[in-house]
Amino acid sequence: MEKIICFVQNEGEELEKFLGQQNDNSEIHLYTSIIESCENNLMYCFGELYSFFSKQKEKCWFVTDISQLQDLAGILFAPYLEKVIYLDQGVKREFPVVWDVEGLMDFECKSLMDHVESKFMKLYILLLPSSDIKFIEKLAALSGYIVSEKKYNTWERKAVWIHFGRLVLYAAEQGLLILSEESLLFTVSMLMKLEEKAGYTNKYLEIILQSSKYNAENYYFAWNQYKAMGLHNMARMDEKTSELLRELYEKSYHLFMESVGKSLGKIPRNERCQERVLVFTIQYLTDGHSPTRTVMERCKTLKKMGKEVYLVNTAEQYLRSGFIPIYGGVYGKVMDEYNGSDYTQIGEDKFFFLQCPALLPLGKRIDLLVKLIRKVKPYYILSIGTGSMLADICGQMIPCASMGLAFSSVPKTMNKMKIIGRELSRQEKEIDGNEDIIESRFTFELRPQTKHFTKEECHIPRGKFVLAVIGLRLDSEVSGQFLQMLSKVCDTGGIHVVFAGIYEKYEEMLTEYPILSVKSNYIYQCEDVLALMEHCDLYVNPVRLGGGFSVIEAFIKGVPGVYTSYGDVYAAGGKEFAVNNLEEMADQILHYQQDKTFYQEMSEKAKERARLMTSSVDAFMDLDKEICKRVERDFW
Repeated sequence: MEKIICFVQNEGEELEKFLGQQNDNSEIHLYTSIIESCENNLMYCFGELYSFFSKQKEKCWFVTDISQLQDLAGILFAPYLEKVIYLDQGVKREFPVVWDVEGLMDFECKSLMDHVESKFMKLYILLLPSSDIKFIEKLAALSGYIVSEKKYNTWERKAVWIHFGRLVLYAAEQGLLILSEESLLFTVSMLMKLEEKAGYTNKYLEIILQSSKYNAENYYFAWNQYKAMGLHNMARMDEKTSELLRELYEKSYHLFMESVGKSLGKIPRNERCQERVLVFTIQYLTDGHSPTRTVMERCKTLKKMGKEVYLVNTAEQYLRSGFIPIYGGVYGKVMDEYNGSDYTQIGEDKFFFLQCPALLPLGKRIDLLVKLIRKVKPYYILSIGTGSMLADICGQMIPCASMGLAFSSVPKTMNKMKIIGRELSRQEKEIDGNEDIIESRFTFELRPQTKHFTKEECHIPRGKFVLAVIGLRLDSEVSGQFLQMLSKVCDTGGIHVVFAGIYEKYEEMLTEYPILSVKSNYIYQCEDVLALMEHCDLYVNPVRLGGGFSVIEAFIKGVPGVYTSYGDVYAAGGKEFAVNNLEEMADQILHYQQDKTFYQEMSEKAKERARLMTSSVDAFMDLDKEICKRVERDFW
């Protein structure tokens, strides 16, 4: 059923014709002589529109015979409108262009019944002309709370804030509202995340790059925010976004080098200890955190190889220093209890350890690391985690090899040695610059199994072929197409899906996919994936970048997998288990369910692959040899 709101000046033939074409199920709201009824005041007109639209649960049609309203409604009320229809009834009159934008915003603010939203809106209006970064940080913090709360992440709530953001930008463009650059950035970032249009995503970057207000640390802060948005699918990005991000990172790097470059000084190879490695990580938490477990494994493997390892947590993952205004910012977690520690224990091994405090400016962190490097004089730096500015800068003192935590992709770095955890394709090898890439085998050290679950404890029905979908970002990684595919295979009978990890939208998802409401369950973040895999028959991966650990945990238990030829799961699991698309994935799932001989053959191949991908020492010895060869050939 369409909801149609008509704001017309005349009850003419075109209106009568339009209304006659609508079916009996249409819900029509008709307002006539609109200019007079709104007292010739555009603010009153918009107030009426907002009062109507903000109460709706779905998009409406907007019909008018005033061309001015056709244009402005499409700009300011776009999130509420499915269609904007103009009826040419010869209306020449318009509302006066000058109107009280702040009065309208105040009116709309009073309609917000929720205390948090009302507080946010009042602060937002207050800060529109302000450049006070401290107060804008408070606004940004409040927006972060709103973003994280499920009750605010509905279509109706998002539509309210998209409308406000569009209203502010339009009023500022028309000279009806004073807007500081800081508030402009915040508003654009709000629309970027809520409306998900690449135009806003790029506009935010363009404002920063064209402004004279920001420095190297600000650029790096923004780059990290975009890294988080890309990982969590929080904004729409395109090729232009990639170009702007490249410019942003490189501008930050060159500005840092201008300020510290002269103080670095290259340390010659003959002064460095060949058996000493400095490992940088952008984040270091506990062994329950897969990226941290990767770092721990690398350190332990290097030690097994006879290397003397120094571990540094640069704490650059979505860092807070260099803050510039952004809606719903994402910040990396830092374990404050590690501050001041000189050593860290990893299993039975003890390693020298340094953590950069979370709020320490990057300039101070550089000073700290330069002193450490001059004292330790390692042969090379192994940087783990894409986009480490500190590793890129310190790589001007001693050679640095960088590997991303998403090991299937090339890490972002200004350093020459880039490590990828798989073989490059023939096409990739032909791309200029890829000669710097070191191909390696990314390996895993899995946590020992400590538990055994029953099917009942995991809410898994007996006698079913069980699919496991595992991930810590399932809200952003599980797409509608993937859920449709799962619904299709579950509808054939005998198949059940277990979602494990972080999937806050699970209950909401069930309302859209009724088959999964009876043929799936969600067990939250599993403490022991190996134990869960004892009750699963097939590992199924959505199209995503991460997930390398979980597929190996499945394989080691003889549980084969199915995934597309993309991302870390593909790099870890190998091409034998890969399909080209979700349609092929559905067919392959049914093949596993129905062909026992095929299943057993692939189960053995999964175990064999797991053995290969957990043989860390052999793989890392090869990587170390290649790094050392390049250090001797290409560096000082």
